[in-house]
Amino acid sequence: MLIVATAAVYVLKLLTDKVVASQFDRYVMQMELRLKQRSDFEQKILLDQYELVCDLAERLLRVATDLHRHRLGTQVEGLLRDGDVVPLTAVFELLALKRYLLKQRFYEIFWNQAHTLLATANSRDQHEMGRLEAQYLRNLERLYESMNEVFGIERISWEETT
Repeated sequence: MLIVATAAVYVLKLLTDKVVASQFDRYVMQMELRLKQRSDFEQKILLDQYELVCDLAERLLRVATDLHRHRLGTQVEGLLRDGDVVPLTAVFELLALKRYLLKQRFYEIFWNQAHTLLATANSRDQHEMGRLEAQYLRNLERLYESMNEVFGIERISWEETT
C-alpha cells in the first residue's frame, strides 16, 4: 500500500510538473508574440516617422529654394496666391495632421522652419533677410543632429562581403 501511495505521489508530481511546464511555455510564447508585435509596431512607427521627417524637410527646402528664386525675379509657378505661400500652407496642414507622429522634437524644428520661411516671404529688409537665413540654417543643422540621434543613420555601416 505504501509503495502504491508513493508511486501515485510520484506520478502526480510528474503530471503537475508537466502541466506547470506546459503552462509556463505557453505563457512565454504569448509574451514573445506580444513583444514581437510591439517591436514590429515600433519599427513601423519609426519608419513612418522617418519618411514624414524626410518629406517635410524636402518640402521646406523646396519652399526655401522657390522663395529665393522669386526674390531674384524668377517667376515660380504655384508659389504665391493672394499673398499666401501655397506650399507652405500645405506644410502647416501636414504639421497639424501628423503632430502625433513627429513628436515634440521634430514638430518644433519644422514649425520654426516654416515660420522662418513665412517671415522670409514677408520681409523686404536685407538685414532681416540675413538674420532669417542664419536662423533657417541653424534650424536645419538642428534637424540633421536630431535625425542622427533619433534614427542613428551615421551609425549604420555598409560592410562589404567578399
